Amino acid sequence: MPNSEGSKSISLQAVIAAILLWSAFPPLGLWPLGFVAIAIYAALVADETPWRRRDYWILWATASGLWLALLQGVRLAYWPLYFGWMALSLYLGVYTILTIGMARKFVHQRRWPLTISIVISWLSWELFRGYFATGFSGCLLGHILAKQTLLIQSASHFGTYAVSALVIVAGCLMYQVYDFVRSEDYSIRKKRLVEAIVCLVVLLVYVTYGYRSLLDADKLDQTPLFNAALIQENAPTVFEANEERTIQSWDRYLEQTKKAAISSSEINLVVWPESTFTRLEPIIDWNRSSDLPPQLLADNIDSLRLTEIVTALRNENDSKLQLIVEAAKQTDAIVSPHFILGSDVHRIEGPKYERLNAALWVDPSGKRIDFYAKQHLVMFGEYIPFGDWFPIFYKAIGMLPANAGSKSSGFVLENIQAKTKSVLVPSVCFENMVPHLLHHQLREVAAIGKTPDVMINITNDGWFHGSSISDIHLNNAILAAVENRRPMLIAANVGMTAWINGSGKIESIAERLQPATVIAKPIRDNRGGGWQFWGDWPVRILALLSILAWTMPSRKGQAKSV
Repeated sequence: MPNSEGSKSISLQAVIAAILLWSAFPPLGLWPLGFVAIAIYAALVADETPWRRRDYWILWATASGLWLALLQGVRLAYWPLYFGWMALSLYLGVYTILTIGMARKFVHQRRWPLTISIVISWLSWELFRGYFATGFSGCLLGHILAKQTLLIQSASHFGTYAVSALVIVAGCLMYQVYDFVRSEDYSIRKKRLVEAIVCLVVLLVYVTYGYRSLLDADKLDQTPLFNAALIQENAPTVFEANEERTIQSWDRYLEQTKKAAISSSEINLVVWPESTFTRLEPIIDWNRSSDLPPQLLADNIDSLRLTEIVTALRNENDSKLQLIVEAAKQTDAIVSPHFILGSDVHRIEGPKYERLNAALWVDPSGKRIDFYAKQHLVMFGEYIPFGDWFPIFYKAIGMLPANAGSKSSGFVLENIQAKTKSVLVPSVCFENMVPHLLHHQLREVAAIGKTPDVMINITNDGWFHGSSISDIHLNNAILAAVENRRPMLIAANVGMTAWINGSGKIESIAERLQPATVIAKPIRDNRGGGWQFWGDWPVRILALLSILAWTMPSRKGQAKSV
């Protein structure tokens, strides 16, 4: 059993590693410190002293503190999310225990190399948390390198998980060198030297591939597919929004659109962020069925009354669309732009009533052509776990649950002047933080004969009042662009509105908490990549094998307490 001095050492190392890893993420973004943090975690894995249960509790406590610090902006949305913030952080802290515990077993019982053990265990649990309980893929280890364009190109084949592996290899290299220098045991020095050389070679491969990928990007046709005006306003979002605040916010977006039309050259597309078009009038999508949902019948709304409501809302929304069309008109433009507008959509299909968070696709005349309904909902923000069983939860906080969409969309934009057609694949809010969802969306759109050209994300980050949650969201978008080799355009209320190319380079970005327009001119990126074909299946297979290796009993002579 380790003595108290050993536990104190573990505590100190765990605290330092957590602080350094926090420093590597936004808001500080001191990414090299992430390598040092991994080096310390590598030392904890390599420690041959058997750990007590108390040591794992210490590790969980420090990791939970790390997540509380990283995600503190979540609590700013509205008061119930204080509980969501704490619960999510305590839950995510468990993955550090699982990662270190699995790696220690691989090293001390399976006798696997240190670097391989940490890479396998870390990636396996990153993948698992991306799926479990609807999934959370924010702040993957590889996201600390989001702004280091040279180092993230491997994501085009194996996703952000490959970039996480790079960080681990770099951190393990630091530990191997440290242990080589301090150790006097020849066998240990030899083992550390061999692993250090392997780590160095792997890092050189990463850098070489990144350099060649960026050279290939320079060879792409640089002709813009279209010009898009991504509209941003500083309209902080609060749960207790009133009618006056809502109307003022809408008017500010209309005014910013007018400014964009006046100050910009030819605009083919105008994009408003999530929910900003709604104002007080949601879109009603009704199939005119004779059956009505129980919610409406309970409010004494029959077919005749519903017809009146739908007609009134349609007229109001048509008027709003015409205002936007007029605001976006440019004096010398050959054609008027299309529009992607964030809006609430209430869909009524017989007895089924759904509240959808959607992206409207609107033609230059102001006619609604189609809409995409958000598929991945935010826990505690758009629904409460088990809320359908206990509706009192929703009533207690005055929240109406949202419903998830069921299919992806590909909006076709024709640029008459450039004689090009582009397929735009929309996502809403934090959907671009779910790597496997974006991969699925692009493949689903391609399966119906539309080759995706550009990804467009509309989001309302005004809930987080300019905190580092916006930076975390942006980092996910950068890696998503590289994974799928598609430009990513983001229209974000409050920020960060951005144009990101298929190599993950930020071509243009607006300052947070400021009204602004980003004019994006994306090009077609036809570079292939493994991720486009197999998605995260290689990591799934790796995770499955790691779980088997972790749970299988040790061979005789291998058993050792970890």
